[in-house]
Amino acid sequence: MGLVRLIADARHSVPVFVGAAVTVLTVDHGLRPAAAEEAAQVAHWCRRLGFDHVTLTCRETLPASGVQAAARAARYRLMTDWCLSDGAEVLMVAHTLEDQAETVLMRLARGSGVDGLSAMAPVTMQNGIAVVRPLLGVSRDRLRSCLAAHDQDWIDDPSNHDERFERVRVRKALPALADLGLTPETLSVTARRLQRVRSMLDGAAGEAMGRHVRAYDAGFCAVAPRLLSAEHEEVVLRVLARCLCAVGGEPYPPRQSALEALVNALSGGPCRRTLGGCGIDGTGGSIMITRESGRMPAEPLELQAGTPALWDRRFRVCAEIGQVGELARNGISVRPLDARGWSILKDRGYTCPKDLRASLASFWQDDALLAVPHLRYRRAELHPDSRFTADFCNFMLLDGADRCNLPQA
Repeated sequence: MGLVRLIADARHSVPVFVGAAVTVLTVDHGLRPAAAEEAAQVAHWCRRLGFDHVTLTCRETLPASGVQAAARAARYRLMTDWCLSDGAEVLMVAHTLEDQAETVLMRLARGSGVDGLSAMAPVTMQNGIAVVRPLLGVSRDRLRSCLAAHDQDWIDDPSNHDERFERVRVRKALPALADLGLTPETLSVTARRLQRVRSMLDGAAGEAMGRHVRAYDAGFCAVAPRLLSAEHEEVVLRVLARCLCAVGGEPYPPRQSALEALVNALSGGPCRRTLGGCGIDGTGGSIMITRESGRMPAEPLELQAGTPALWDRRFRVCAEIGQVGELARNGISVRPLDARGWSILKDRGYTCPKDLRASLASFWQDDALLAVPHLRYRRAELHPDSRFTADFCNFMLLDGADRCNLPQA
């Protein structure tokens, strides 16, 4: 509510907000009976401030162990999916100074390096949407004072006091750590300074990407083996982490120890590995990083014609039907190209490496293969204005790499 109130004050005077459409999203995880009522209250406050409001309800069953991490992942999936389907380019979230300090301490306890200790960045990309955190330097007390000054109520989530959760235990330890000088302000300053170091290292990794990596629109990478010997080890680890995140669609890279083990294996000679939802093939002239087919969605993604959606956390997919009645506007689905689909393409003379083709997006209606965009295949009987697109969302993670299209058969 603090972020909402600040945007309400800024929308007529701050250029980035003037004329912008703002919708407030509330996620009901279904974990507490009171959550639905609280979401309705937030909706009332937002409408009173002149904002549209949408409640997103989590339908998936969250695990008993690691529920906060699972809820966070589900929350971002719901919010970025909504942004994608509604055409929103920016998702603003209200992480505060204390959230940043808690993140530093939690990652310090895990032995994190520069990236982990730089904590939350002001801007990140998730599922192709820019996630912006404008309040990282603002304390919770300051936000509460701002709300009180505007006579604006808010709701405190009771789970923020549940000591079963690591973040809550860290939060309650902050006052004692402040006596040692480890205040939220000093921890946040440390994070900002490490963000500068991270930015410098990311710049070096971006330059190395340009020298050693080809990034393909079909969602895979080809890495020159000379990367392993020509670049500093830290740069090598960052390049591989970027490739794995982009191709695997995971929000976070694999653990540092796993990346180091991968580099050691690739440096030792030809090998095949899996990591981060990817298959890594170091047996040829290039190190090929492709999507691990067994980690892709098991269920087809059902599309409404003309409405974009996110598939496999990596592709913005859309089906546009050029002639009413030619195809139903629903019942179109996206799934990995299976053996049956490949047999159709193979009979028409298409070629594609085996490790890659099972990860390609294919559009179907019932048993009819309609299109495989990355192989430039579309069913001949379709109306010329019918379009099927699968745009790779994660090119930003591969910034600096040579962008390539999958060669046409």
